[in-house]
Amino acid sequence: MATTEAVKAKTLLGEMSAEFAGTMILILFGVGVVASVVPAATGNHDSIAWAWGLGVMLGVYTAGRMTGAHFGTYDYTASCDITAAYQAMRHSACDFAKHMMKVAYAGTGVFLSDGATTTMPVAPHKGESLTEDQKRENARAVHSAWRLHADDARHSLVNGFYQGWDLHPGQLPSRYGTVYAFFLRSLPATSERLKNFISKAAQATLHGDTFDDAATGQGLLNFFLRGVNCGALTEQEALATGLTLDELRSRSFLKILNNRKAGAQKA
Repeated sequence: MATTEAVKAKTLLGEMSAEFAGTMILILFGVGVVASVVPAATGNHDSIAWAWGLGVMLGVYTAGRMTGAHFGTYDYTASCDITAAYQAMRHSACDFAKHMMKVAYAGTGVFLSDGATTTMPVAPHKGESLTEDQKRENARAVHSAWRLHADDARHSLVNGFYQGWDLHPGQLPSRYGTVYAFFLRSLPATSERLKNFISKAAQATLHGDTFDDAATGQGLLNFFLRGVNCGALTEQEALATGLTLDELRSRSFLKILNNRKAGAQKA
């Protein structure tokens, strides 16, 4: 019988092999098309975008044991021939590529992470004998970097990327503040919508000027699942909508509906 250590070793080896193979295919398609299009001018942006999308899809199928994947903002934009001044997380080319990632990884259970903001919240002037102007410049530089990082993080959240990675400890305040604000600001309205929706047995409802149908249910549930997972929300806040703990942890609005309908029929 295999020991626990042996099982762990095989799992680690499998994950490493899967990542190697998946990355190799991704780079083969992505960098290969850039090397073909840019020097020889045999294609255009669409050629690069589709080749990268195909590379991501095949990489996913190859790396079946992979547990997570992150988007390389600057690798991707550089391969799209985007100049340094416009390489940014919120570039439309990045949004396209990340949407392709969402489609390619859908249903696989693989966690997706957005790229990093490279502008650091670091004061340009050092030392203890700073002038008042230098202190103000330091504050502006740090606040500007925090604002950029917060805007990038919020853009990721709005587009369904709930994980990101940072390059400096000074980015943690803007990361936490943005993530918590994203969920806490929407909590009252989302709670009321989900509570109203559940009380109507998931029939189409009109809440204020927002029309909710069955397809909205999973989105409302996802809000609480993600919020609880990151610590911004509590399970008690989710249960205030009328969900039970088992229903919340089922992670499936369809299962919730089916179980409730079955219970109503028995009653």
